[in-house]
Amino acid sequence: MFERISLLRNIGQFDSVNAGAQIPLTPLSLIYAENGRGKTTLASILRSLSSGDARLVSERQRLGAAHPPHIVLTIGGGQVIFQ
Repeated sequence: MFERISLLRNIGQFDSVNAGAQIPLTPLSLIYAENGRGKTTLASILRSLSSGDARLVSERQRLGAAHPPHIVLTIGGGQVIFQ
C-alpha cells in the first residue's frame, strides 16, 4: 500500500519538498488545492508508478532546474526511488 511521499524534487511545482511530505496517507486520502499547485503532477507520479513509464515523470521536470526529477515514495514499508 502507498503510505507516504517522502521527497519531491525538481518536478512540476515542487522545487524540494521533504518536510511537509511526511504526512501518512490512508486508503482514502483527499488531495485538494488551488489551480497550479501540483495536483496533476502528483497524478502523473502515481500514474508513472502504476504503469512503470518513467517518461510521465521526466517530462514534468521543473523548468530551469539544473538536475532531473528525484522522487522517493514509501510503499509497503519499502521505498521506491525515481532518480
